[in-house]
Amino acid sequence: WNVTARTGQPHVKKYVEERELTVMLVVDASGSGDFASQGRFKRELAAELASVLSFSATTNKDKVGLLIFTDKVELYIPP
Repeated sequence: WNVTARTGQPHVKKYVEERELTVMLVVDASGSGDFASQGRFKRELAAELASVLSFSATTNKDKVGLLIFTDKVELYIPP
């Protein structure tokens, strides 16, 4: 309001909200990952997809965590 009164022109302030998301990748590493279609195992595809999603999230400065499981939790990396 003071800037508008001083300059005689409307002053608009743009606000860009800073946001930080938390991404949790949950990957099934059970025996079903040994199934292959078109020469690619499900396990390989899951690993590639998790790495691409992780890269995308970290590029946006988001937190990334990972949970790999079979019939139990094999690996947990908190975000």
